[in-house]
Amino acid sequence: MKNKVIHIIPIMQWDMKEILDKESEQGQRIHWSVRTSNEVLQYTKEFEHECWFLDKYLKEEKIVKKGSITYRFFPSYQLTICRTFSKELIKKLEEISKKERIIIHLHDYHDYLSYQICNKFKNLPIIGKLHGTSSPLSLLERRPYLFPLFPLLAIEQLIERVVFKNVSYFIASYAEEDYLSKFIKKNKIIPLPTPTDFKAFRPVKKETARKRLNLPKDKIILIYAGHLNKLRACDVVIDSFQELKRQHNIILMVVGASPDDAYYKKAKEAGAILIKPVKNDELYKYYSAADLYIMYGSKNAIKYNGMGVAPQEALACNIPIVVPNIEFITNNDEIHLVGENIEDKDKINEKIVKVISNLKKYKDCRKIAYKYFSTDVIIKETVKLYKCQKLSTSLKPVAGSQSHFR
Repeated sequence: MKNKVIHIIPIMQWDMKEILDKESEQGQRIHWSVRTSNEVLQYTKEFEHECWFLDKYLKEEKIVKKGSITYRFFPSYQLTICRTFSKELIKKLEEISKKERIIIHLHDYHDYLSYQICNKFKNLPIIGKLHGTSSPLSLLERRPYLFPLFPLLAIEQLIERVVFKNVSYFIASYAEEDYLSKFIKKNKIIPLPTPTDFKAFRPVKKETARKRLNLPKDKIILIYAGHLNKLRACDVVIDSFQELKRQHNIILMVVGASPDDAYYKKAKEAGAILIKPVKNDELYKYYSAADLYIMYGSKNAIKYNGMGVAPQEALACNIPIVVPNIEFITNNDEIHLVGENIEDKDKINEKIVKVISNLKKYKDCRKIAYKYFSTDVIIKETVKLYKCQKLSTSLKPVAGSQSHFR
């Protein structure tokens, strides 16, 4: 009998139809549990995979088999802000755990359902993967309007100090590692990025990409992908562009902008090229057409959100990046071969000019990034975690520079 990995998404309540819709960009591209299952299956058939979702519209459990993955949807209810629960899911997990050998893979874990799973199933192997949430009390820093919930959040943080000790391994960001290491042994915390598909994000000739997209041939193009929001302090990037274009032949291209964005009007008035959201499988053309990926962020975004996946995608398309924190690349020499860190927003212009003045220096961005961000490498490390659980052995560092284990 194969070991079964049960991927549980405890944070959000989903619509079953949306997840199962083949045309759904969210279901196919963004949902990390489905993506992880598919990527592991491409690497090895050693494990069975189920993806479990909470569905706010259901009255009873629904099961759907698609390809090699079994999807289960459970009725759920919201207890408080961003906190959901499902008695039916807990009951089903208890039932299956008595019959089969399972590994629980939590996709996010700062929530009540995860607390219950970590407490009730502490004898089972549990892996927690962070996807952007943060510890309870840090929410007050990110969302001050939640201060009335301070007593509840403080209790949640105390609960985490107890039940998270039952988790076998955490796959986390560096900011999350700082939090967890206060009460979890460091050898149980694995800093790993979200993988980037280097087959989907591949470079094409700059001239070809610009011709296809009807972009200017003679300008240095700075690219930012995403909404023009306050979280990423996009006004800083726009201000920088306005200053630099007086002395340099540059243009800012924003892919994924919406008229509802906080800084859409500001970017338009600055003369940026604004492009509505495009499908993931089209993004590589825009990255390839650009010379540099630029991103900043609010204080909280820099601290908690990390680098994000867009800079990784840009590197995969062989263009350098200028961002607040180049994460997961452990070799300092290689960091300076893929771009520049912005230590202070007053230095952003200096960093951009430094990169665009010597673009040939960054010719190996894709080669370097592959070792740290590619699906092949990250999924290989994830499978090693699964096998470690299956064999009940201690996790040891992997030989070679591609390892992210300590």
